[in-house]
Amino acid sequence: MKLSAITGTGNTLLPTKPDQVQYTEVSQIVNVVFNTVIIAAGAIFVILLLVGGIQYLSGAGNEEATGKSKKLMIDAVVGLIIVLAAWAIGTWVKGQFGL
Repeated sequence: MKLSAITGTGNTLLPTKPDQVQYTEVSQIVNVVFNTVIIAAGAIFVILLLVGGIQYLSGAGNEEATGKSKKLMIDAVVGLIIVLAAWAIGTWVKGQFGL
C-alpha cells in the first residue's frame, strides 16, 4: 500500500468511479469475494460472542438468561471454528486451482 493511499493524495484505496475498477483475471475476483465473505462471517461470529458475553454478565442471577447467553456463546465459537475450517479448505482449493 502506498503512503499516498493513506494520506489521500494521489491514488486512493477505493476507486471514485466505476470505470477505475479493473479486474483483469477471474482469480482476482474470486480472491476478493472469498476474503470478503470470510472476514464478514468471522466478524459476525465475534460480535455474537461479545453479545453473548455481555448478556451472560448482565443476567447473572437469572438462570434462563444465563442459559440463553451460554448457548449463544457456544454457537458463536462453533461458527468461528466453521469459518476457520472454511478458510483453510478454501485456501487449499484456491491453491489447487492456482487462484
